[in-house]
Amino acid sequence: MDGRAVVVGEALIDVVQQGSVTEEHAGGSALNVAVALGRLDRPVDFLTRMGEDDRGAVLREHLRACGVDLLPKSVVPSSPTSTAVATLDTQGVASYQFNLDWDVAIEAAPMTPLVVHASSMGTVTPPGGAKVADYMQRTRDRATISYDPNTRAGIMGPVDRVRPLVERLVGLSDVVKASTEDIAWLYPGSSAEEVVRRWSQAGPYLVVITDGENGALAATRQTLLQVPAEPATVVDTIGAGDTFSAGLIDGLWAQNLLSAHRRAQLAALSRDDAARLLVHAGRAAAITVSRAGARPPTRQEMIEAYGA
Repeated sequence: MDGRAVVVGEALIDVVQQGSVTEEHAGGSALNVAVALGRLDRPVDFLTRMGEDDRGAVLREHLRACGVDLLPKSVVPSSPTSTAVATLDTQGVASYQFNLDWDVAIEAAPMTPLVVHASSMGTVTPPGGAKVADYMQRTRDRATISYDPNTRAGIMGPVDRVRPLVERLVGLSDVVKASTEDIAWLYPGSSAEEVVRRWSQAGPYLVVITDGENGALAATRQTLLQVPAEPATVVDTIGAGDTFSAGLIDGLWAQNLLSAHRRAQLAALSRDDAARLLVHAGRAAAITVSRAGARPPTRQEMIEAYGA
């Protein structure tokens, strides 16, 4: 299938702390999705905001090495590169504190992509969040819209402010992926099944809620299904959800289900095809959690591990 993916959102440096050891890695939800798509050999453009400092140079080199094209106006000389301090517990699960400088030159984003993905803080943090939402709205008549709320309570602000923003973006999207942690914060007391059904009635053709080692729950226009997690030895969970999002996009690409012109086919997605999508995305995420940091698999690694 011809065309390119456009990913819009934050890029930052993860300052990872585990015990007495501190390391710095390229990160950010949107950057991780762009990198995962690039490592799967998908043509991808990335629009973000970073500084011209040393940390920004690390991000640019990481994107280049992973085959991601950084769009113009993503580098802002007067802006520092954002950071996230990720503290890992004994199970490798990360908690975050953010120093985010977020705006975006949305006029630099292409208007004829095959698929647009946006996620996390870049969709709800002013002033850039409103511009990202507007871009999603303006490209809907050409592109498949993919969205992951990837909530971060420590920086996103009160849930009563964030929830309506998330719900608006869910309604704009064709594919939505969230986690049980997102659901617990956005809708205390609601089950994943309640939320997946509610969101699927709001517009998306595929809604997926991941639950770590318990697998993923999904709703299509045809069915509700549960897929078990791919077995993995967890080193840490950094970038796992972002890799899952990229895996969904990659699977839809392989099934020729991307672009606005393919919405009827996406609406008719069968249970078996949906299950294959979730398995594919889960396998990609399983490789990511099996090694330190947000290091999504390459296409060759997926072939070697799973034959596809």
